[in-house]
Amino acid sequence: MRSDIRRLFPIGVCLLLAWPAGAQTSASESPAASSSAAAISLSRRFVATGMTTVENMELAAAADQVARKLEQSVGKNLPFSRESIVGISIRRDEKQAHGRVVKAQGWVDRRLEQKLIITNLEQVDQEDVLEGLCWLLLNRYVMILQSSDARRAKPGAVPDWISVGMAQNLFLSLRARNSEAVVKLWEQQQGLSFAEVVDLEYLPEGRWSEKAFSALAVDWLASQATTPSFWDQVFQRRADRLALSPEWAASNVLRAVSVRDVEKGWDLWLAHQTEIKREWGTVTDVQIEALRSLFVVRPNQLGVAPGADAPAWMTMGDLLLHRGKPWFDPMVARLELKVRSQGLAQAGEYKTVVDLYAEYLSELTRYPSKSFWYRVFHRRPGDRQLQSQLAEADKALLRLEASVRERDLYMDGAEKTFAAHVEPLVAAQIGMDMEKAITRSSLQKYVDEVEQQMK
Repeated sequence: MRSDIRRLFPIGVCLLLAWPAGAQTSASESPAASSSAAAISLSRRFVATGMTTVENMELAAAADQVARKLEQSVGKNLPFSRESIVGISIRRDEKQAHGRVVKAQGWVDRRLEQKLIITNLEQVDQEDVLEGLCWLLLNRYVMILQSSDARRAKPGAVPDWISVGMAQNLFLSLRARNSEAVVKLWEQQQGLSFAEVVDLEYLPEGRWSEKAFSALAVDWLASQATTPSFWDQVFQRRADRLALSPEWAASNVLRAVSVRDVEKGWDLWLAHQTEIKREWGTVTDVQIEALRSLFVVRPNQLGVAPGADAPAWMTMGDLLLHRGKPWFDPMVARLELKVRSQGLAQAGEYKTVVDLYAEYLSELTRYPSKSFWYRVFHRRPGDRQLQSQLAEADKALLRLEASVRERDLYMDGAEKTFAAHVEPLVAAQIGMDMEKAITRSSLQKYVDEVEQQMK
């Protein structure tokens, strides 16, 4: 399972990259029957069940990463309350021949319930999980704009082409793959019109060319919108139960004279994909994600013996609570080495951030010499000083992330380069995977199934 994920996303930033090997229950087990406990993410937004405790923790943390990326793309925080948490449940069903991802939401006792139920994990396409999670999260932006009566009658939801398109744009490797697939189909005159894309209210599981076109449509609208309130308009229309039609895009997003002009702009956007190069910039999302992955500290992965009184995991700030313990210094030394290695042969702006975190870790284990005069002039760093160092590093990282986002927006807007890091052989295979179109009968069957479930 994990090897399949790493082959698909060698850059290591997909939601399911953190999904552990062997993350499944036996045939006789229910979701919570394994020797496990539910795990809540650090943000307290997600709870994962159905695997071992450590695996549930890793899954919840990965969902947090996706939520953070989604917030960056939309430009506002997700509406979460203490009571409304997204549940991610792993299940096993021997009677079902294939894997299945089911997304569900509703209001129970005046509380929003959202669940992502994954059956037969080893047979599930990881992109379906990512798309399902994005659908649930984007719907929160819609529901917050609904009246309480409207929410209870029918919780708001974005169409699948929006949630799929957003999910497919969160990771650079998927953007590259989708662009390549669309170009091939467009050159063969098998592309979708913009009207056909926005008509995709429901999309079935699997990799389909319709999903690649959805990704490019979302990217196009977001980049071409004449006002910064594109996403606000999307969520408000769905809250009002109105369609995201070509007419709406013409008058409210693109400021086009007619729907015909919209289609001309869409065709031109597809044509320009043939001119886009894909290469690394100075600092990428991948490098930032690699650094952030080290901030969930797992002592057992850093040489701490199982019998030690170390917690299963800690944040960088939690390290302050364990200074002086026998296992602490060797563990932090190994972590510092891992952090410093991230900055080797990297751009100066990235290395600066890496060094700030490394210095914080170095100070955690600094103790004064036994010499009297050394102790007078070199006191052991206090908690307040260390907290200040960590806060400075965190601010530097946020500034770097903002800079990378601005660079990417500029490059996209100028139709120059956006970063992607997919090995040629893998990229070719991924591109082929998205060229298969949904047959009319398959799509109609899926739409009928969804509508029946909604009834």
